[in-house]
Amino acid sequence: MVRFMKKLMNQNTPKR
Repeated sequence: MVRFMKKLMNQNTPKR
């Protein structure tokens, strides 16, 4: 489940 959360957070993170 950690990967899922990490993926969500990563996607939510704005790419600068």
